[in-house]
Amino acid sequence: MKKGILSIVAVLALSALLFTGCSAPAAQNKQEQEDETQVYTIKIGSAVAVEHPQNMAAKKIQELLKERSGGRLIAEWYPAEQLGNENTMLENVQVGLQDAMIGSSEIYANYCPDFNILGMAFAFESAEHVQKFFKSDTFKVSLDKLSNEFGIHIVSLGFQKNPRAIFGKKPILVPEDLEGVKFRVPNIPIWEKNFRQLGAVPTIVAWSEYPFALLQGVVDAGEATYESIYSMKLHEAAPYISLLAYAYPVEAFAMSQKTWEKLPEDLQQILQEVVDETALWYSEQIKASWLSDKEKISAEGGQFFEPDKEPWIEKMAPLADKLEAEGYWDTPDLYQIVQDMR
Repeated sequence: MKKGILSIVAVLALSALLFTGCSAPAAQNKQEQEDETQVYTIKIGSAVAVEHPQNMAAKKIQELLKERSGGRLIAEWYPAEQLGNENTMLENVQVGLQDAMIGSSEIYANYCPDFNILGMAFAFESAEHVQKFFKSDTFKVSLDKLSNEFGIHIVSLGFQKNPRAIFGKKPILVPEDLEGVKFRVPNIPIWEKNFRQLGAVPTIVAWSEYPFALLQGVVDAGEATYESIYSMKLHEAAPYISLLAYAYPVEAFAMSQKTWEKLPEDLQQILQEVVDETALWYSEQIKASWLSDKEKISAEGGQFFEPDKEPWIEKMAPLADKLEAEGYWDTPDLYQIVQDMR
Protein backbone atom coordinates (compact mmCIF):
# COMPACT_ATOMS: atom_id res chain seq x y z
CA MET A 1 0.00 0.00 0.00
CA LYS A 2 2.79 2.34 1.01
CA LYS A 3 4.53 1.44 -2.21
CA GLY A 4 1.46 2.39 -4.24
CA ILE A 5 1.11 5.70 -2.48
CA LEU A 6 4.75 6.49 -3.05
CA SER A 7 4.38 5.68 -6.73
CA ILE A 8 1.40 8.02 -7.07
CA VAL A 9 3.28 10.81 -5.26
CA ALA A 10 6.27 10.31 -7.52
CA VAL A 11 4.10 10.48 -10.65
CA LEU A 12 2.39 13.65 -9.42
CA ALA A 13 5.74 15.27 -8.58
CA LEU A 14 7.13 14.38 -11.99
CA SER A 15 4.00 15.74 -13.69
CA ALA A 16 4.27 18.98 -11.74
CA LEU A 17 7.92 19.31 -12.68
CA LEU A 18 7.18 18.69 -16.34
CA PHE A 19 4.29 21.16 -16.25
CA THR A 20 6.39 23.83 -14.61
CA GLY A 21 9.22 23.29 -17.00
CA CYS A 22 6.93 23.65 -19.99
CA SER A 23 4.81 26.52 -18.69
CA ALA A 24 7.71 28.88 -17.90
CA PRO A 25 8.94 29.14 -21.51
CA ALA A 26 5.32 29.28 -22.67
CA ALA A 27 4.62 32.22 -20.36
CA GLN A 28 7.83 33.88 -21.49
CA ASN A 29 6.93 33.38 -25.15
CA LYS A 30 3.49 34.83 -24.51
CA GLN A 31 5.05 37.89 -22.84
CA GLU A 32 7.44 38.34 -25.76
CA GLN A 33 4.55 38.13 -28.21
CA GLU A 34 2.64 40.76 -26.25
CA ASP A 35 5.72 43.02 -26.21
CA GLU A 36 5.99 42.67 -29.97
CA THR A 37 2.40 43.74 -30.58
CA GLN A 38 1.74 46.26 -27.81
CA VAL A 39 1.66 49.91 -28.84
CA TYR A 40 3.43 52.35 -26.52
CA THR A 41 2.51 56.04 -26.62
CA ILE A 42 4.78 58.65 -25.05
CA LYS A 43 3.78 62.26 -24.46
CA ILE A 44 6.61 64.75 -25.03
CA GLY A 45 6.28 68.32 -23.78
CA SER A 46 8.15 71.53 -24.49
CA ALA A 47 7.96 75.19 -23.48
CA VAL A 48 8.92 76.67 -26.86
CA ALA A 49 6.49 78.33 -29.25
CA VAL A 50 5.17 76.41 -32.24
CA GLU A 51 7.43 78.40 -34.60
CA HIS A 52 10.62 77.29 -32.82
CA PRO A 53 13.01 74.95 -34.73
CA GLN A 54 12.55 72.45 -31.91
CA ASN A 55 9.18 71.61 -33.41
CA MET A 56 10.85 70.39 -36.60
CA ALA A 57 12.97 68.09 -34.46
CA ALA A 58 9.88 66.80 -32.67
CA LYS A 59 8.17 66.03 -35.97
CA LYS A 60 11.25 64.12 -37.12
CA ILE A 61 11.27 62.11 -33.89
CA GLN A 62 7.59 61.27 -34.34
CA GLU A 63 8.06 60.08 -37.92
CA LEU A 64 11.21 58.04 -37.28
CA LEU A 65 9.84 56.34 -34.16
CA LYS A 66 6.68 55.27 -35.93
CA GLU A 67 8.59 54.06 -38.98
CA ARG A 68 11.37 52.14 -37.22
CA SER A 69 9.17 50.59 -34.56
CA GLY A 70 6.58 49.47 -37.09
CA GLY A 71 3.98 51.59 -35.33
CA ARG A 72 4.71 50.15 -31.87
CA LEU A 73 6.14 53.40 -30.46
CA ILE A 74 4.12 56.56 -30.98
CA ALA A 75 5.19 60.03 -29.83
CA GLU A 76 2.70 62.80 -29.10
CA TRP A 77 4.09 66.36 -29.10
CA TYR A 78 2.84 69.16 -26.82
CA PRO A 79 4.76 72.44 -27.34
CA ALA A 80 4.12 75.97 -26.02
CA GLU A 81 3.76 74.94 -22.35
CA GLN A 82 0.63 72.87 -23.01
CA LEU A 83 1.83 70.53 -20.25
CA GLY A 84 3.19 73.37 -18.10
CA ASN A 85 6.40 75.37 -17.92
CA GLU A 86 9.77 73.61 -17.85
CA ASN A 87 9.88 73.24 -14.07
CA THR A 88 6.33 71.87 -13.94
CA MET A 89 7.02 69.40 -16.74
CA LEU A 90 10.20 68.24 -15.08
CA GLU A 91 8.30 67.56 -11.86
CA ASN A 92 5.73 65.61 -13.88
CA VAL A 93 8.46 63.57 -15.57
CA GLN A 94 10.08 62.88 -12.23
CA VAL A 95 6.98 61.19 -10.80
CA GLY A 96 5.85 59.60 -14.06
CA LEU A 97 2.86 61.86 -14.80
CA GLN A 98 4.53 62.88 -18.07
CA ASP A 99 6.66 60.66 -20.27
CA ALA A 100 9.26 63.01 -21.69
CA MET A 101 10.27 66.59 -22.39
CA ILE A 102 12.77 68.66 -24.36
CA GLY A 103 14.17 71.69 -22.58
CA SER A 104 17.15 73.58 -21.27
CA SER A 105 19.81 71.38 -19.68
CA GLU A 106 20.51 74.03 -17.03
CA ILE A 107 17.21 73.37 -15.22
CA TYR A 108 18.64 70.07 -13.95
CA ALA A 109 20.87 72.08 -11.62
CA ASN A 110 17.87 72.13 -9.28
CA TYR A 111 18.52 68.41 -8.76
CA CYS A 112 22.23 68.06 -9.50
CA PRO A 113 24.19 71.28 -8.83
CA ASP A 114 27.08 70.30 -11.12
CA PHE A 115 24.83 71.30 -14.04
CA ASN A 116 25.40 74.91 -12.93
CA ILE A 117 28.86 74.88 -14.51
CA LEU A 118 27.06 75.04 -17.87
CA GLY A 119 25.78 78.48 -16.93
CA MET A 120 29.11 79.97 -15.86
CA ALA A 121 30.36 82.42 -18.48
CA PHE A 122 33.52 81.38 -20.34
CA ALA A 123 33.80 78.04 -18.53
CA PHE A 124 33.81 76.18 -21.87
CA GLU A 125 35.68 77.02 -25.06
CA SER A 126 33.50 75.17 -27.58
CA ALA A 127 30.48 72.94 -28.08
CA GLU A 128 32.89 70.01 -28.37
CA HIS A 129 34.31 70.91 -24.98
CA VAL A 130 30.79 70.76 -23.48
CA GLN A 131 30.13 67.36 -25.04
CA LYS A 132 33.48 66.07 -23.74
CA PHE A 133 32.38 67.08 -20.24
CA PHE A 134 29.06 65.27 -20.73
CA LYS A 135 30.94 62.06 -21.55
CA SER A 136 33.25 62.29 -18.54
CA ASP A 137 33.18 60.14 -15.41
CA THR A 138 32.73 63.33 -13.41
CA PHE A 139 29.47 64.16 -15.15
CA LYS A 140 28.26 60.55 -15.06
CA VAL A 141 27.77 60.98 -11.31
CA SER A 142 25.10 63.60 -12.03
CA LEU A 143 23.38 61.45 -14.65
CA ASP A 144 23.26 58.48 -12.27
CA LYS A 145 21.90 60.70 -9.52
CA LEU A 146 19.13 61.99 -11.77
CA SER A 147 17.97 58.50 -12.68
CA ASN A 148 18.50 56.74 -9.34
CA GLU A 149 17.36 59.44 -6.94
CA PHE A 150 14.98 61.58 -8.98
CA GLY A 151 13.51 59.24 -11.59
CA ILE A 152 14.78 61.27 -14.57
CA HIS A 153 16.48 59.44 -17.43
CA ILE A 154 18.48 61.69 -19.76
CA VAL A 155 18.18 60.20 -23.23
CA SER A 156 20.28 62.87 -24.96
CA LEU A 157 22.23 66.04 -24.29
CA GLY A 158 23.03 66.48 -27.95
CA PHE A 159 20.57 69.21 -28.95
CA GLN A 160 23.27 71.87 -29.31
CA LYS A 161 22.13 75.46 -29.77
CA ASN A 162 24.28 78.28 -31.11
CA PRO A 163 26.65 79.98 -28.66
CA ARG A 164 25.66 83.08 -26.68
CA ALA A 165 26.63 86.58 -27.83
CA ILE A 166 26.89 89.86 -25.91
CA PHE A 167 25.56 93.02 -27.56
CA GLY A 168 24.85 96.62 -26.72
CA LYS A 169 24.18 100.16 -27.82
CA LYS A 170 27.95 100.63 -28.02
CA PRO A 171 30.74 98.23 -29.00
CA ILE A 172 31.65 95.79 -26.20
CA LEU A 173 35.11 94.42 -26.92
CA VAL A 174 36.76 94.04 -23.51
CA PRO A 175 35.30 93.53 -20.01
CA GLU A 176 35.95 97.19 -19.16
CA ASP A 177 33.36 98.14 -21.78
CA LEU A 178 30.68 96.64 -19.53
CA GLU A 179 31.65 98.69 -16.47
CA GLY A 180 28.48 100.27 -15.05
CA VAL A 181 26.33 99.23 -18.04
CA LYS A 182 22.71 98.24 -17.33
CA PHE A 183 22.73 94.64 -18.56
CA ARG A 184 19.64 92.48 -19.01
CA VAL A 185 19.65 89.11 -17.24
CA PRO A 186 16.89 86.56 -16.59
CA ASN A 187 15.92 85.71 -13.03
CA ILE A 188 18.73 83.15 -12.69
CA PRO A 189 21.24 83.78 -9.86
CA ILE A 190 24.34 82.48 -11.65
CA TRP A 191 23.70 84.82 -14.59
CA GLU A 192 23.48 87.79 -12.24
CA LYS A 193 26.82 86.73 -10.73
CA ASN A 194 28.39 86.32 -14.19
CA PHE A 195 27.75 89.86 -15.32
CA ARG A 196 28.34 91.50 -11.98
CA GLN A 197 31.77 89.83 -12.07
CA LEU A 198 32.29 91.40 -15.51
CA GLY A 199 31.49 94.85 -14.13
CA ALA A 200 27.96 95.31 -15.48
CA VAL A 201 24.85 96.25 -13.53
CA PRO A 202 22.60 93.17 -13.90
CA THR A 203 18.94 94.09 -14.42
CA ILE A 204 16.24 91.41 -14.44
CA VAL A 205 13.93 91.72 -17.45
CA ALA A 206 11.47 89.09 -18.72
CA TRP A 207 12.32 87.59 -22.10
CA SER A 208 9.08 88.87 -23.66
CA GLU A 209 9.93 92.43 -22.57
CA TYR A 210 13.53 92.30 -23.75
CA PRO A 211 13.24 94.31 -27.02
CA PHE A 212 11.16 97.05 -25.35
CA ALA A 213 13.55 97.28 -22.41
CA LEU A 214 16.40 97.97 -24.85
CA LEU A 215 14.39 100.50 -26.84
CA GLN A 216 13.23 102.35 -23.71
CA GLY A 217 16.64 102.41 -22.03
CA VAL A 218 15.72 100.13 -19.14
CA VAL A 219 18.85 98.23 -20.18
CA ASP A 220 21.60 99.18 -22.62
CA ALA A 221 23.12 95.79 -23.27
CA GLY A 222 22.35 92.10 -23.00
CA GLU A 223 23.02 88.63 -24.32
CA ALA A 224 21.28 85.86 -26.22
CA THR A 225 21.98 82.80 -28.30
CA TYR A 226 22.91 83.75 -31.85
CA GLU A 227 19.64 82.50 -33.33
CA SER A 228 17.56 84.61 -30.93
CA ILE A 229 19.02 87.96 -31.99
CA TYR A 230 17.19 88.26 -35.28
CA SER A 231 13.98 86.53 -34.22
CA MET A 232 13.63 88.97 -31.27
CA LYS A 233 14.89 91.95 -33.31
CA LEU A 234 17.37 92.72 -30.55
CA HIS A 235 19.82 94.23 -33.03
CA GLU A 236 17.45 97.09 -33.82
CA ALA A 237 18.12 98.76 -30.46
CA ALA A 238 21.54 97.24 -29.71
CA PRO A 239 23.32 96.86 -33.07
CA TYR A 240 26.86 96.20 -31.79
CA ILE A 241 27.17 92.44 -31.48
CA SER A 242 30.21 90.69 -30.02
CA LEU A 243 30.34 87.04 -30.98
CA LEU A 244 32.10 86.07 -27.77
CA ALA A 245 30.50 82.62 -27.53
CA TYR A 246 30.66 82.93 -23.76
CA ALA A 247 28.48 79.83 -23.26
CA TYR A 248 27.27 76.87 -25.32
CA PRO A 249 23.67 76.06 -24.33
CA VAL A 250 22.33 72.56 -24.84
CA GLU A 251 18.78 71.25 -24.79
CA ALA A 252 18.13 67.86 -23.24
CA PHE A 253 15.69 65.10 -24.12
CA ALA A 254 14.67 63.70 -20.74
CA MET A 255 12.33 60.85 -19.93
CA SER A 256 10.59 59.48 -16.89
CA GLN A 257 12.66 56.58 -15.57
CA LYS A 258 9.39 54.72 -15.05
CA THR A 259 8.40 55.13 -18.70
CA TRP A 260 11.86 54.20 -19.92
CA GLU A 261 11.84 50.97 -17.92
CA LYS A 262 8.39 50.02 -19.23
CA LEU A 263 9.66 49.99 -22.81
CA PRO A 264 10.98 46.69 -24.20
CA GLU A 265 14.71 46.70 -24.88
CA ASP A 266 14.32 46.89 -28.66
CA LEU A 267 12.12 50.00 -28.35
CA GLN A 268 14.58 51.57 -25.92
CA GLN A 269 17.28 51.07 -28.53
CA ILE A 270 15.13 52.52 -31.31
CA LEU A 271 14.23 55.54 -29.18
CA GLN A 272 17.88 56.15 -28.26
CA GLU A 273 19.01 55.94 -31.88
CA VAL A 274 16.22 58.19 -33.16
CA VAL A 275 16.79 60.87 -30.53
CA ASP A 276 20.58 60.84 -31.05
CA GLU A 277 20.15 61.09 -34.82
CA THR A 278 17.62 63.90 -34.50
CA ALA A 279 19.84 65.80 -32.08
CA LEU A 280 22.65 65.90 -34.63
CA TRP A 281 20.24 67.00 -37.34
CA TYR A 282 18.77 69.72 -35.10
CA SER A 283 22.21 71.07 -34.21
CA GLU A 284 23.11 71.40 -37.90
CA GLN A 285 19.82 73.15 -38.62
CA ILE A 286 20.48 75.66 -35.85
CA LYS A 287 23.95 76.40 -37.25
CA ALA A 288 22.58 76.87 -40.77
CA SER A 289 19.82 79.22 -39.64
CA TRP A 290 22.41 81.50 -38.02
CA LEU A 291 24.27 82.01 -41.30
CA SER A 292 21.07 83.31 -42.86
CA ASP A 293 20.21 85.47 -39.84
CA LYS A 294 23.69 87.00 -39.78
CA GLU A 295 23.30 88.28 -43.32
CA LYS A 296 19.91 89.81 -42.51
CA ILE A 297 21.23 91.50 -39.38
CA SER A 298 24.15 93.02 -41.32
CA ALA A 299 21.77 94.27 -44.00
CA GLU A 300 19.68 95.96 -41.29
CA GLY A 301 22.60 97.82 -39.73
CA GLY A 302 23.96 95.32 -37.23
CA GLN A 303 27.74 95.24 -36.73
CA PHE A 304 29.66 92.14 -35.67
CA PHE A 305 32.87 91.85 -33.66
CA GLU A 306 34.95 88.84 -32.62
CA PRO A 307 36.97 90.07 -29.63
CA ASP A 308 39.86 88.22 -28.02
CA LYS A 309 38.32 85.97 -25.36
CA GLU A 310 41.37 85.75 -23.08
CA PRO A 311 40.72 88.99 -21.15
CA TRP A 312 37.17 87.82 -20.53
CA ILE A 313 38.28 84.39 -19.32
CA GLU A 314 40.81 85.99 -16.96
CA LYS A 315 38.15 88.33 -15.58
CA MET A 316 35.71 85.48 -14.98
CA ALA A 317 38.05 82.82 -13.53
CA PRO A 318 38.08 84.16 -9.93
CA LEU A 319 34.30 83.72 -9.75
CA ALA A 320 34.70 79.91 -9.83
CA ASP A 321 35.95 79.66 -6.24
CA LYS A 322 33.14 81.92 -5.03
CA LEU A 323 30.51 79.84 -6.79
CA GLU A 324 31.91 76.62 -5.37
CA ALA A 325 32.02 78.09 -1.87
CA GLU A 326 28.36 79.07 -2.22
CA GLY A 327 27.37 75.54 -3.23
CA TYR A 328 26.74 76.11 -6.92
CA TRP A 329 28.22 72.66 -7.60
CA ASP A 330 29.04 69.57 -5.56
CA THR A 331 32.24 68.33 -7.16
CA PRO A 332 35.33 69.96 -5.59
CA ASP A 333 37.43 71.93 -8.10
CA LEU A 334 34.85 71.35 -10.83
CA TYR A 335 35.85 74.49 -12.73
CA GLN A 336 39.48 73.33 -12.88
CA ILE A 337 38.39 69.82 -13.89
CA VAL A 338 36.49 71.36 -16.79
CA GLN A 339 39.48 73.53 -17.77
CA ASP A 340 41.70 70.44 -17.84
CA MET A 341 39.38 68.98 -20.48
CA ARG A 342 40.13 71.77 -22.95
